[in-house]
Amino acid sequence: MATKLELMAEQERFDRIGEVARVATTRFDFHSAVKLALDSLPHLLGKLQYEKRYCSNSSPPIIALDAIFHFAPPNFLYYALDAIEKHLDEDKRIEKASDHDLRGRVNHAKSLMEVALSLWQRIEQVIPVSSVVDEDQKGILADWQRGGIVTTTIRGNTPHYSFALELNSVWTGKCECCGVMVRGAKVQFLNVKRCPSCRGLGRFVLVSPVSQ
Repeated sequence: MATKLELMAEQERFDRIGEVARVATTRFDFHSAVKLALDSLPHLLGKLQYEKRYCSNSSPPIIALDAIFHFAPPNFLYYALDAIEKHLDEDKRIEKASDHDLRGRVNHAKSLMEVALSLWQRIEQVIPVSSVVDEDQKGILADWQRGGIVTTTIRGNTPHYSFALELNSVWTGKCECCGVMVRGAKVQFLNVKRCPSCRGLGRFVLVSPVSQ
């Protein structure tokens, strides 16, 4: 069994990574924030065990995971949610030590990703998003605006959203199954795609734009 000092060190490492990820979100660098936050997973169990045994606060914040749950859905970072889910599956002690419903939050974030995809498709089809009343939808659109992904114009009393980014620009994407790097229009990597190398049907992580 880990000592109090060892668990405290794990808590500090987790919280330090979470703070770095939080700072990245203030720069609207959401992809980097989520990637940084994933580095906290090896320290999650120690943090939870320390706080459960030695802290009076029954549900201390988990800033690193909060960043993932908030920013993965509007940025379609499926791999981040899959990584948390895999981590929970591999170490059952985490959920026993946590007062947070981590698996429930993973599932909720995945459902938000479906909401984001639906909104994305409406904007692609130039359908006015005038019926956005759900708080989740408003939050996703607000994140896209802050990140410079969409812009808004008001015509009459109806908000019209359009992409500020060129979706047909060429990007490099990485297959989550085999790791091969391929090039294609950015919009192609936003949905499930068959890998030309391993032939697996899955998602690609956007890596970087290709200089023309």
